[in-house]
Amino acid sequence: MAPGLLILRQDINAPESPIMTPHVQITVEDIRQIAWTLVDLHGPQAIGYADEAVTDLDGQGKVEGADAWRALRSVMEDALAGRLDRTGSLSVH
Repeated sequence: MAPGLLILRQDINAPESPIMTPHVQITVEDIRQIAWTLVDLHGPQAIGYADEAVTDLDGQGKVEGADAWRALRSVMEDALAGRLDRTGSLSVH
């Protein structure tokens, strides 16, 4: 499975096994940085990791997580195609 995009925190009230709940605080700049990190580490294969994450999350009914990976995939495509600078203004539609 591809690396997760959600930031998780442990539920301290869980008795035995920790329950992980999503706690999302990701900015547009964070998305750019994550995209460039994945592209730098994995090159074009980063797109495959994003596709795998989307498929897995959709299969689990986790629509918001899948949508986040779709958005990240789009930003990675722009980075790979030379349409995204590492710095500067960025807008997400």
